Amino acid sequence: MRIIIAFIVLFSSVYAQTDIQTDSTTSDQRITVTLSTSISTKEIPLNRTACLTVKLVWEGNIDYIEMKEIEEPILSNLKIVGSSASNKTMDSAQGIRSVKEISYILQPQSLGMGYVETVGVSYKDKLSGKIYHLKTERIGIEAVSAVPEKGKVQLSWLWITAGLTLIAGVALVIYYFYKRRTNSEETEEEIQIIEEKYLNELKDKVDLSSGDKSEQFIILSRIFRKYLSEKYGISALETTTDELLNFLSSEKLEESLLKKSEILFSKADVVKFSGKNATQAEFDEAYTTVETILETYLNRETKVEDEKQKKAKKPYKKFFKKDKEQR
Repeated sequence: MRIIIAFIVLFSSVYAQTDIQTDSTTSDQRITVTLSTSISTKEIPLNRTACLTVKLVWEGNIDYIEMKEIEEPILSNLKIVGSSASNKTMDSAQGIRSVKEISYILQPQSLGMGYVETVGVSYKDKLSGKIYHLKTERIGIEAVSAVPEKGKVQLSWLWITAGLTLIAGVALVIYYFYKRRTNSEETEEEIQIIEEKYLNELKDKVDLSSGDKSEQFIILSRIFRKYLSEKYGISALETTTDELLNFLSSEKLEESLLKKSEILFSKADVVKFSGKNATQAEFDEAYTTVETILETYLNRETKVEDEKQKKAKKPYKKFFKKDKEQR
């Protein structure tokens, strides 16, 4: 079966930004697959939301392909506060037309640029067994200052400052007497370390018992790249394998782990772009590599957090000890 890579169309206006990728597969049967993303606005006030729409259309003799789930978008300076999905199938001149649409309600987290990274989907040709991939381009959205809410009285900054100062003073007095009476230590809010988050995702999304090791290999590689993106603030999903390995080397990753990472990404590229199946041994080694790196850095970050908490608690202990001696 021969693949004709069509094109990527990226266009924008004052109100919306859209990315479309189309892939046409030709043989005795013709199937067209289109993936697109669009955003309702290029600017979002901090107290408003925008709608990201991901649309997947496949048309023709669709029984000849197996469509995978659309990957959830990776966000920077944005968070998902709501979502909806729809799916419909209809007859068309080319055969059967199936449309899946997912809408995400996005809210900015702070002033500045926010980004919707690439959204991707994979599908399998049942006749040849090959797996194809579509992905959209990155979309940028600017978060701007909050706008006034309708119907609310606008207070002067002087009154706002005075009110906040009064509230802070009352809260401080209440806190002081509470600590003095109970003589208890401050409890720290538990923060989930990034490595712990991706270890959980590794266990939830990678199926060790699946018979399709190639698909699980791709999922494993994507989870690792997402981790690197979030930890180091790089676009690891778009970075080439060589660039990514050079970056990891500059971060002084242990030589043995760096070598295993090189094998993992190289094998993932072969599986992803050639359709070659991964063996059980290759998959097991790749899974162990990712798990080892996450656990290694988790232990380091846990020690750092423990030291921070110990240092933060020392001033309180000295204060209460002095208070007891005075009484």
